[in-house]
Amino acid sequence: METTSDAWPTAAEVRELVGRLYPPLAEHLPSVLVVADGRVLGPDEPVLSSQVALLPPAGGGA
Repeated sequence: METTSDAWPTAAEVRELVGRLYPPLAEHLPSVLVVADGRVLGPDEPVLSSQVALLPPAGGGA
């Protein structure tokens, strides 16, 4: 993924980049949430933070 210095990647582009860098994760990334600044981002939202968390789906409870 190439961006100019003033362009911020979208959450979808971050997932795509992680999939290219870590191919074994690629099949799982569509269900991963992208979080920046404590907020879950939609796929088309720009990631306006230098720190991003990728959260896998979680289940549980009894």
